[in-house]
Amino acid sequence: MDRESPETLPPAETPPASDEEVDPNEGLVSSRFLRVLLIIMGHISLGLGVIGIVLPLLPTTPFLLLAAACYSKSSRRLNAWLLHHPWFGRYIRDYREGQGLPLKIKARAILLMWTTILVTLILFIRGLYLRVILILIPSLVTLYLLSLPTPAVEERPEGPHEVKDRKS
Repeated sequence: MDRESPETLPPAETPPASDEEVDPNEGLVSSRFLRVLLIIMGHISLGLGVIGIVLPLLPTTPFLLLAAACYSKSSRRLNAWLLHHPWFGRYIRDYREGQGLPLKIKARAILLMWTTILVTLILFIRGLYLRVILILIPSLVTLYLLSLPTPAVEERPEGPHEVKDRKS
């Protein structure tokens, strides 16, 4: 079978210009054990994020961003799948590109995070040090979320979860 010359190959299949081999794991953690661990953590985070869509006290956005971070260091395939997912991909790509999070997502994440923390503090935590830590952490997360850019106008197409009944 004849091999096509580099001039006839599509751009994505053109071999590298240098004599160096391209490492398929470039950008991923080198340890196979750590990659598997990150994939498992990514799956758990993604699962919690999906559950958070229907369970009001579980925040979705932080878990999706954690899943994206885990996948980006462990699996090109899973990372690409999540970044191009019709429901989650746009928010994760916008966040990574420095465009921030929409105001609606920020408000929902902050509200649910504080609701969960306050319920936990009232019902389960008695120690002063644990209470201080449980107030400090979401305070810092709130400051971080508020410091992120907020797109002026949400120019995103409606995802399947946001389809509204429109009358023509």
